[in-house]
Amino acid sequence: MIMALAKHRSAAEVVDLFRDMMAAGVTPNEVTLAVVTSSCSRIDIRAAWIAKVVHAAAAKCRLDGLLLVHGYAVCSNYDDVEALFVVMPEKSTGTWNVLMKGYVKAGCIKSARSIFGRIPEKDTVSWGTLIDGYLLAGSLEAA
Repeated sequence: MIMALAKHRSAAEVVDLFRDMMAAGVTPNEVTLAVVTSSCSRIDIRAAWIAKVVHAAAAKCRLDGLLLVHGYAVCSNYDDVEALFVVMPEKSTGTWNVLMKGYVKAGCIKSARSIFGRIPEKDTVSWGTLIDGYLLAGSLEAA
């Protein structure tokens, strides 16, 4: 049901349904959590509390840290995403890329560049995300 709501761009309804699910004691799976975090980014008021609820649910279900980083990044909750990132025992290139993409989407190209510099093994997504950030910032020479 959540996927159907998200598909029709009813982000607020996705968040409301997720809240109802949690109140009813329904344990979300990884797909549900990914849909909810993605929907957070389309709500006018940044739903940082949703990212925290998703974080708690993901930890309870022992789900991947990539989902949590994505959740905080799409909600522009950079204090929490950085705190989570620091304590993550393993960071894949995908996790680094998601963090960097969050900064790019927020227009924080200096932070994105800093993350890029710390990625141990850069891939084409890493490079593409940084170039996209520079283009969005109007820095054609840097891109």
